[in-house]
Amino acid sequence: MDPQEKELSEKRKRNMQLTIIHKALTYDLLFFYGIKFLFLVQVKEINASDIVLATAFYGIFKAIAQIPGIFIIDKIGTRKSLILADLINAFSIIIFMFTSNLWWLIITNLFSGIGFAIRDVAESGMLHKSIPESENKSKTYSKVDGKGLGNYFYVSAISAVASGFLFNINPYIPLAICVVILLLSAFIATKFQEIESVEKQEDTNISIHKRYKIYFKDLKLAFSFIFTSRRLKSLMLYAGVMYGIIAVMNTYEMGLLEEISISASTTGIIYAIMQVVAGISSKLQNRFHEKFKKRVLTVIGISYTAACLIAGLISVTALPYIIVVGVILVSYIVRYLDTGFFYVLMKKYVTNFTNAEVANKVYSAYSLVAGLGTTIICALGSAIVSYNNSIKYSIIIFGVAFLAVMLLILLYMKDRVGLEPQEYKKKDINYKEYVSLK
Repeated sequence: MDPQEKELSEKRKRNMQLTIIHKALTYDLLFFYGIKFLFLVQVKEINASDIVLATAFYGIFKAIAQIPGIFIIDKIGTRKSLILADLINAFSIIIFMFTSNLWWLIITNLFSGIGFAIRDVAESGMLHKSIPESENKSKTYSKVDGKGLGNYFYVSAISAVASGFLFNINPYIPLAICVVILLLSAFIATKFQEIESVEKQEDTNISIHKRYKIYFKDLKLAFSFIFTSRRLKSLMLYAGVMYGIIAVMNTYEMGLLEEISISASTTGIIYAIMQVVAGISSKLQNRFHEKFKKRVLTVIGISYTAACLIAGLISVTALPYIIVVGVILVSYIVRYLDTGFFYVLMKKYVTNFTNAEVANKVYSAYSLVAGLGTTIICALGSAIVSYNNSIKYSIIIFGVAFLAVMLLILLYMKDRVGLEPQEYKKKDINYKEYVSLK
């Protein structure tokens, strides 16, 4: 191995190690979600319907930010983009602390949507470029990604317990800690090393105008490929719906715990347990994939939506309180197991058959669809709460509706996803093949 190859190998290894640490701190906001609902309802006196509606705006802001997000990443690089994303997210939490109504909450979600749009694509792109091309690239990607995500859930569990108790002392303390962690993450992101392709290094003399023209032409082709491929289109549809369902349930679940009179500190402990559950499942995703293979997405989709429905139904019964709480917690465990599997495996399935040439565009389209799905489904979730003003009955209505939707999506996907590589048409899985046909 010559000195240049050795240096590149060391850069790749360091980036993969940093990705695990960075993801553990920034996959989502620490010291935040365990107390978010309580902070908005009890401290800021914002109703549940507005909270879900604001999440819908987060989805649309994140979706809109995808294309300029790719441009920013291509312009300033993945390392600087990760730093920028962490700083934007820190700023969004500062605004959240001073939120007084729906409009301020929407502004918070504007910055949060931009920050996470940039971070999602930049972090995935950094990891993709840091793994050498090989037959096991997809497996290595999911292993590193799964380890980072699993560590996030464990750290999140600790932060959830602490945030519940700190909330009782002063509701602003957990939010201040959240900002500090994001600033620390931005510092960690400065340690990443850019890994440029040879083509990009040789591109430095191209004029700005021509670079923009080539960029948007490539972007158009990449998105055209994504939405023409029957396989990718099906995966994107499934992902968009699942992200939306998860986003709504993240608010509904906290509202349900409040409606059945669970305290803030106990809510923090419950949330912490669920984070550990999701952490375990994210690390066991390869075993889960090997066990269910082509039925993975079916098992996740059906069990998640069925668990939503069961939680709602049991909450309106006259059964003893301990049984009601117990069944609700079991349904939450099922959902968080599915969440851990979904986040890692879905990204693995989407990135199969991709290469560095189209990777960032695929990640961006994935985030775009997730954002749109979140927007549409959160808007529906908000309307449901506004209609009946009860989280319990809202979960029942939501569970019935999206169990049916999930069954229809899985039926649509039956002959489009989970096939052997030789069973796909080349234009469905090969970007270069698709481009040659244009």
